[in-house]
Amino acid sequence: MKRVGIYIRVSTEEQARIQDSSLVSQKNRLIEYVEFQNKREANWGTLVEIYCDEGKSAKNMKGRSEFLRMLTDVKTGRINLVDATELSRLNRNIKDFCEVWELLKDRKASFVTLRENFDTTTASGEMMVFNLINYAQYERKQTSERISANWLSRSKRGLWNGGTIPLGYDRNQKNKAELIVNEMEAASVRKIFEVFLEQETVRKTQAAITELGIRNKSYTNKHGLEKGGKAFSVDTLQSLLTNKAYIGIKELRHKAGSSEDIKAVWPAIIDKDIFQKVQERLSKNKNRYKPESWKVYPFPLTELVQCGECGKSLGGKSGTGPHFART
Repeated sequence: MKRVGIYIRVSTEEQARIQDSSLVSQKNRLIEYVEFQNKREANWGTLVEIYCDEGKSAKNMKGRSEFLRMLTDVKTGRINLVDATELSRLNRNIKDFCEVWELLKDRKASFVTLRENFDTTTASGEMMVFNLINYAQYERKQTSERISANWLSRSKRGLWNGGTIPLGYDRNQKNKAELIVNEMEAASVRKIFEVFLEQETVRKTQAAITELGIRNKSYTNKHGLEKGGKAFSVDTLQSLLTNKAYIGIKELRHKAGSSEDIKAVWPAIIDKDIFQKVQERLSKNKNRYKPESWKVYPFPLTELVQCGECGKSLGGKSGTGPHFART
């Protein structure tokens, strides 16, 4: 008797595109297939487990926890038949498919896909399977190239492509490619820039705005959990002070390491002259005070303690591990 494991999957793009539940459709079709086979042949097989990866790409096996759990069950012999609606649900990467294929053969297991219905016990059937998975990989890469080209086009038009929304802005619900000013948060952002020009260092500014009660952006994530709303660290404050989004600029970074400034579709909330003064001060601080390795934590004695030999200002540093003492 076959011990069947049903595998169902949809990618993030499919979730956005398909209104009815593709996962439910896949599950029902595969259960019906097992039931039909048992009607045709008594004790044909029993359904052991259903494995579901929601919003996961098949470009590789990384991040597909249910797919990996299924492979573990194949290794232990808990299941010996993998059932999916089509081959591309399992893999869209020829290298990964070869590994899965060898595992199935080694454990004397097999797979069935409703759409292709290949006989993998023959040389011609095996050849057709590999041809199809090769095409699935090609299709995936083409889709990736189209998405990248679309993102680049949107960036060059100054549109918002997603990601963490900066303090001072909200996403425009009528047009999610744009940001709108959150006036209450924008006032906090302007205050941060003002305080920095007064204090002249990120560490002192961090302490001052924490005292003023200014926190980073609070939001609700897609799972309905409250995030953010915490005190700024030196690192996050540095990122805010260098974010060109505040002067209405979208910074487009190229793979070669260069960058390009594009006029954004959202309004600026910081004056360009003020922003430039802040960048000049930050540049001076970087050269004067600290090496690149100083990160995140504000230390009270930073810039106040000096080296007795060279006279340079010292700063706190933290880390973990047996050979790294916390200071």
